[in-house]
Amino acid sequence: MMEMKITVEAPDLAASILKLAEAIASGQPTTPAYTLDQISRAGVSLVDAGKMQQLLELLGRYGVQAITQLQPEQYGAFATELRGLGAQI
Repeated sequence: MMEMKITVEAPDLAASILKLAEAIASGQPTTPAYTLDQISRAGVSLVDAGKMQQLLELLGRYGVQAITQLQPEQYGAFATELRGLGAQI
């Protein structure tokens, strides 16, 4: 039998958990706010990874032809779908 020990360093984890707990306790929304710049950079990373067609299909599902045409209230859901395609956001 082999034993393996793994150490994960996450220096900001405790602070992030505390911030999340405070937001939940105060009733604030816990969905992160994304900027057009963040969404755009994630889209560029997908294009660089050869996923232009998937990005175009995603834009089509939102009824737009470009990221700049998204409404700010769509950013969160769009970011989630970008992550599903492999983007780091």
